[in-house]
Amino acid sequence: MNSASILKAGQYLGLFKFFRERNHLDQFMDGHLYCNTPEYYRLSAAKGVGDRNESCLISFRAARGDSPLEVEVEGNPVGKATDFITRIGRKDGWLHCWASFLLPENDVQFEQLKSDFERIQKEFGPYYAYVTPENSYEFLKRIQSLSLSVEAKPISYYRGGYYGTSVFHKAEQYSYQREFRILIGECETEERVHRSFQIQGGLRDIVQDCPKFELVGDTDHGTMKLCISLP
Repeated sequence: MNSASILKAGQYLGLFKFFRERNHLDQFMDGHLYCNTPEYYRLSAAKGVGDRNESCLISFRAARGDSPLEVEVEGNPVGKATDFITRIGRKDGWLHCWASFLLPENDVQFEQLKSDFERIQKEFGPYYAYVTPENSYEFLKRIQSLSLSVEAKPISYYRGGYYGTSVFHKAEQYSYQREFRILIGECETEERVHRSFQIQGGLRDIVQDCPKFELVGDTDHGTMKLCISLP
């Protein structure tokens, strides 16, 4: 698909999800939602994927090779903790993660968006699904039709600390991912096994499969173009 549209700075461009394998994208388009757990990401060493403090303030994990945490009560040692996690807010849930893009306001932000898109493709895979702004509500509505609770919102990125629910916060170093997170149900903190959900009827009528298109935006420094396609 090829398209062109005139957009204004700050305008929502839609949602993108990236896949390493072509067949995984095909499965998604047919309504198969693959969701990992926060613990999977806490233990992962993959670049861009792993986050030792995913959905929590801090974690210590023996499986990750962390040294035991010395525990004291009123200054007196009482033992060691090999697996420890602290969080604010709700329990862990099944994660379905997307990237949400806004049209930048200037040349620097525009170049950063292009760089971020290329980096995400490199770390998460070249194939992608795209949900237009017009179809975003319907897409979320179909996920909310599942028999579990669903929360969806952009991730807030922090430096040094934060207030709010841990599951919707990540360290600033991950801000290039521009994540829009869909949280489905609840899972145990130590759960590592993924879970799949099925959207009846699939998603091909509202989700585009690796569309090639050109976005033209007006910034303070003139018209700029962003071309999105398979590498």
